[in-house]
Amino acid sequence: MLISVLSLVSATTAALAQGTIRFANFDADTGLDAPVFLSYPDVTPVSGPTFQAGLIAGSTAGNMVLITNITAPFLPGNQAGYFDGGVQSIPGIPEGNVAWVVVVAWNTDYGATFWAAQFTGMVNSWGQGNVISVVTGSSNSAPALPTSMSPFMLNWQMDLRPVIRQVRNAKTGAITLLFSETLQVSSDLVNWTNVVGSSPLTFPPNQSHQYFRAHRGY
Repeated sequence: MLISVLSLVSATTAALAQGTIRFANFDADTGLDAPVFLSYPDVTPVSGPTFQAGLIAGSTAGNMVLITNITAPFLPGNQAGYFDGGVQSIPGIPEGNVAWVVVVAWNTDYGATFWAAQFTGMVNSWGQGNVISVVTGSSNSAPALPTSMSPFMLNWQMDLRPVIRQVRNAKTGAITLLFSETLQVSSDLVNWTNVVGSSPLTFPPNQSHQYFRAHRGY
């Protein structure tokens, strides 16, 4: 009898549809605004189909894999920094369940896949966003949207000068700073102190007027 119950559970699980996500990094209605930037020579938005976005996903933060069939090219011109891969299904995650996801990006000049580009270690060859959780959509609901995704830069190397970039969310007014090396803050452009945390860091709209810089500590 126990075997029959387990078989029934397995069959029911298999019958559930896969959860869906809208694979994009901008949505004006929700305030999602997470562009991707080059790190060198200038912090400029990633542009054009040479750069691809991909998705790493799983049922837990410690059990994620690259979903090879979920990719999207970055857009050109005034839409640089953004991609829109439409609605995608996440394998192994039933509809309405929590999925842990990470958006990645890579330069196909350095490799046909994310892992190949990452292996080269070349500057601006790859990058990845923050780990977030979403409740997947279903046939009866809208697809999940990675609204807590943060902007990020492609990889950089220690021998390059520090870089910093500011992104303002048009809906919430929050400011996100992307930077390499160490972020420092000053109120007078003379005395500087280190800011605790790693890139990216987001500050509220009512943040007091301060100056920030990316600094190499040697």
